[in-house]
Amino acid sequence: MNFNIQKYFNPYLDYRGLGLFRLFLGSLLIIDLLVNKWPNLEAFYTDSGLLNRETLASIIEADGLRSIYNFGLLSFFDSINGVQFFFSLSLLCYICLTIGFRSRVFSVLAFIALWSIHQRNSFVLSGPDELMINFLFIGMFLPLDQRFTFFRSGIKLKANQHKGIASFYFLFFIGLEYFFQAFLKTGHLWENGDAISYALMETIWTKPWSSFLLEQEAVCTFLTKSTLWIEYSIPLLIFFPWINKWTRVLAVILLIGLHGTIFIFLDLGLFPFIVPTFAVLLLPSNVFDYFENKLKQYKLKIKAIEMVPITDKYKGKFKSIAGVFLIFILFIVTWKSSLSSERLKEKLPNPEFMKSLNNTSMFSQYWGFYAPNPSITHGWFKVVGVKPDGTMVDLRTMKLLSMDDSEIDAYRNYSWNVFYYKTMVYNYVSSRPLLDRWSEFEYQAARETGHRIVQVQIISFKQRILSKNKQSQIRNFIFSYAPKER
Repeated sequence: MNFNIQKYFNPYLDYRGLGLFRLFLGSLLIIDLLVNKWPNLEAFYTDSGLLNRETLASIIEADGLRSIYNFGLLSFFDSINGVQFFFSLSLLCYICLTIGFRSRVFSVLAFIALWSIHQRNSFVLSGPDELMINFLFIGMFLPLDQRFTFFRSGIKLKANQHKGIASFYFLFFIGLEYFFQAFLKTGHLWENGDAISYALMETIWTKPWSSFLLEQEAVCTFLTKSTLWIEYSIPLLIFFPWINKWTRVLAVILLIGLHGTIFIFLDLGLFPFIVPTFAVLLLPSNVFDYFENKLKQYKLKIKAIEMVPITDKYKGKFKSIAGVFLIFILFIVTWKSSLSSERLKEKLPNPEFMKSLNNTSMFSQYWGFYAPNPSITHGWFKVVGVKPDGTMVDLRTMKLLSMDDSEIDAYRNYSWNVFYYKTMVYNYVSSRPLLDRWSEFEYQAARETGHRIVQVQIISFKQRILSKNKQSQIRNFIFSYAPKER
């Protein structure tokens, strides 16, 4: 009796999915650079911004595990022109990857560029950044240019399924991510069905119509419970040994439905757009076959230029080394993910080198979105200018300062909000030099735009969510900067 393991366990990625994945991921990298990173180039990535070399050195001195911030090419560029040059090279790499030109080479260069940008300032990074760099890492080991490209390395492969360690890595990574998304949600708000209600009360992240959903108590309870079931089901559906071609389709439908709903009510940056990017790789071949047959009548064909693979003569050795390397990284990723759980952390070693990996976007591996509970503390900030006559104005709106949550639409910038949460609300960094530098940066920016001010104050506002639809009074803390010479 012959046992065919592939009948029950066949972890493959479709080449057509890989082509779409390359197009989507490359486009997201371009959008992220142009929309999130470039507009804040001076503030977050130059020596004249919030995190200059002196401030960064003081943070590293206070916590030696953060020395890994120095491992990145962007640390060699400190001027505005220098960082713009580096961003331009990064953009070129992203474009070449997107169109499929030498995708192996430019996926590596794109990874180096993104890693360097992330390590220059980790205090503006969130879940979307961590997912993009992980997907870019996996993409370095996948044939991304076999479909939907004008440039192909080697002859087009007739088979549509790519099998190997890299394909398994990707599928396992998605399953691992969603398992821990659910596994880490151990708090009472998830147990009693109030988690979604609390999430919808964090004003700075919510969209206008979230208040309507907040009033639907039964719907919020249903969404809370169903979120856990969906997240737990994803790894099971990906690797389900029977009718896998349909369970993977169901996994994609659930993922799009889950994150599409989140997108309607909450602003989570690029995260809702990342989901379709990796979801296309979960689609089985029969789905692509169906649409390919439908499109044949239109005779849409891309004539790709066949390019000689650069690593062809080293292909055998490279494949073996890459396989061992991927297994090692997958082990580290699984280990790091397990350490994010308090239940598992007690049973696993946590050496210093693993702790230092927390300070990288690729290895932080904390997928506990709203875990163990949604935050009961939320906050926002305002940048205030003090005029010579003592009048205090909001420098984002140039209106008289209001010490409440009005006029915060002017502050709905995702990168700035992430920076504020990481450095102020969650107290990841309690470094006074960073706060002083932030105030000084805002002062210089205000003076350069012609505003006559003698002092800048950054006001941090916080509230605690006491229960559904009930919050504490607003508390505020002021961080001031006044120049020594006027």
